[in-house]
Amino acid sequence: MPRWSRREAVTSGLCDLAVPIAPRIPYGRGLTGELVGHQDLVLTGRAGAAARVTAQELAALPFVSTPRASIRREIEDAVFAELGITDRNVVIEFGHPEAIKHAVRAGLGVALLFRASVAEDLAGGSLQEIRIADARPRLPIFTVWRADKRLSPLQRNLMTVIRDALSS
Repeated sequence: MPRWSRREAVTSGLCDLAVPIAPRIPYGRGLTGELVGHQDLVLTGRAGAAARVTAQELAALPFVSTPRASIRREIEDAVFAELGITDRNVVIEFGHPEAIKHAVRAGLGVALLFRASVAEDLAGGSLQEIRIADARPRLPIFTVWRADKRLSPLQRNLMTVIRDALSS
């Protein structure tokens, strides 16, 4: 089976509706969509890490991240660029958030992750949120579908559920 990009899956009809991770509106020829909310990005460290850092301190920290060519890395780099950080110390790269969380727990560095993916870890104390002074990194969340597609009531309901979850 061929590997499909999310865009190809939606434009081909293989997938009716997508919720892509994107720093900007991911529409294009033949696609439409809407902004359904925002997801906080959380700087996480192992239990006992500093509770707060400045942008200057942040630039000196060791980071656990995704590979340079990934969309997640592009998102992280854009967030740090807004804080004036264009060069950071990425000490190890993993392709999945669970592997990143394990590396952070082991003390290899800090990581910028979606709040939804670390909520249980933060509540349980296995990871600690590190607040960034004067910054609250967030990412817009979109739903995308073919422009000629009429969404079903179930799909519209799903979009409402996603919107409601992101607003809480």
